[in-house]
Amino acid sequence: MPDTHPAELIEGQYTCVRCRDIHHRSKFTMNEKEFVIDSMDEVLAQIPNDSPLVYVFNAMDFPMGINPEIFKHRNPRDLYFIMTKTDNLFLKSSGATHDYCKTFLNDYLGQKYRVPPENIFIASGKKRWRVKRLYEFIPNYSYFVGYTNCGKSTLIKSVKVAEELKKFPEYTNVKDFGKTDKLIDKTFAKIGPGISHLPGFTREIMPVYINGEKTIYDVPGFTSNKDLRNICQQLDSKAIAHMFRGKVAQKAGDYKSRYFTAKGPHVLSIEGIAFLELPANTMYQIRNVTDLKLHEFKNIAKVESVLQNIPPAMYPSFLLESKTPELSQLNKLYVPPFYGTIDLVLENIGYINIKPVGAKKTNDLIKVYLHPSVRAVIRQPIMEYINKTFTGRDDRGEPLPKADWVKKSTFDLKRYNNDEPFLSRLLTEDAVTTDCVVDENTKYDFWKE
Repeated sequence: MPDTHPAELIEGQYTCVRCRDIHHRSKFTMNEKEFVIDSMDEVLAQIPNDSPLVYVFNAMDFPMGINPEIFKHRNPRDLYFIMTKTDNLFLKSSGATHDYCKTFLNDYLGQKYRVPPENIFIASGKKRWRVKRLYEFIPNYSYFVGYTNCGKSTLIKSVKVAEELKKFPEYTNVKDFGKTDKLIDKTFAKIGPGISHLPGFTREIMPVYINGEKTIYDVPGFTSNKDLRNICQQLDSKAIAHMFRGKVAQKAGDYKSRYFTAKGPHVLSIEGIAFLELPANTMYQIRNVTDLKLHEFKNIAKVESVLQNIPPAMYPSFLLESKTPELSQLNKLYVPPFYGTIDLVLENIGYINIKPVGAKKTNDLIKVYLHPSVRAVIRQPIMEYINKTFTGRDDRGEPLPKADWVKKSTFDLKRYNNDEPFLSRLLTEDAVTTDCVVDENTKYDFWKE
């Protein structure tokens, strides 16, 4: 066997000098010249009209990564969709949860956009889940497109390494398989994926040749958020990786996951890049499915006071430390009226699962203050579509009081039917209404996709 494991040699073929400089020599400058991020139309204008498109989107913030404008450029039957970073949703690449997730995507993309199920794939570039099947799924001469930081480059590299390793049968026997697997993980962590958390890092269309049989093109990510670069300019690459890392939803965002209770008028800080001001006389169970720390302030006045001069002792609670903007510099939005549990989704970052508890005493809405670089929506809890959850009914179909759900409720998988909105954008102040009554029958009346 050669002294250098082939995984290291193969991986290095798809790592440019700029990647190595950033990771090993800290040559990292997030500016408009070095990290160009174009709109979707600008990116697609560089691709031949008859070329197959593989649209990659992030599992963590689904469906924010699906830009409906893509269907103006291609017929749904001529588009291939890959949900990646699914290791942030569930723990294993096979089993019921994977199958439920595929069913959900088939329902969502099929009913909403008419995408056929055979054009949909679930993967994880980081964990290299199902890469052999993924290689077969990807059309030859296809272009990988999607929002910046969605994981396109990592996914392509995973496919390339897995296919190229077939040339080295001495590393594919049972004895060496575990060693090979660990070595690929190690080389990816050092050189390859891990750079991809930098928005706009892929700067031009890059052809990738696999096994001499298939060519695919890694395309720069696009964005509709022109302020995305703003926050990244103020952080080093490790802090950016922390911001985008997320948590595994199956562990942190499931109904059985650990939560804490927050009461209004307390304010939850998400490391200072977002703040949730809870209405007075309200109470919520909070599950944090981001890698960012939550800090609870007693009210919004305390937040304003701290942001004017953040003490160094509190820097671990603020991603931008002393550079954190004051409240007046943030975008103030409102969570639409909702009934039951919701996910507050932060693009590329993860989500906060919010469940109201106790008697409702006010119609006031949750206020959200967002750093200009951060976009957010609310959605129905995604775990209800990829995990079986309480139906609230007993085995005879009779409704149960909530106090009896844990002991007596049956379980079922929620199915998407396109009859109600799955997500809603946050509201601006002029669109806010507080005189509404929201119940099981009207809970989506105020959601705006």
